Amino acid sequence: HTLMVLTHLILNDMIKVKGQVCEIAVSLQDKEARIRDMARLLFFELSKRSNNPIYNLLPDIVSRLSQMGIRKDDFRSIMSFLLGFIKKDR
Repeated sequence: HTLMVLTHLILNDMIKVKGQVCEIAVSLQDKEARIRDMARLLFFELSKRSNNPIYNLLPDIVSRLSQMGIRKDDFRSIMSFLLGFIKKDR
């Protein structure tokens, strides 16, 4: 339920996404399908915004994931998913 509440607050601009984004990214690899799907939904909805928040959040996500000591396969999977939202405009 926590992820659902965070998703609601973030997508309705009630809180900034920056502080919680790494933990939400880790949720992309959760054992529970419901949690994975909610995390995917959040990033999908963020990707629709014009100010490209995923691109701006990537440095923080990479830094924190590197410090967390997660498995390399999980790191690759998370980054692959997130990088899929980055579009080259130039």
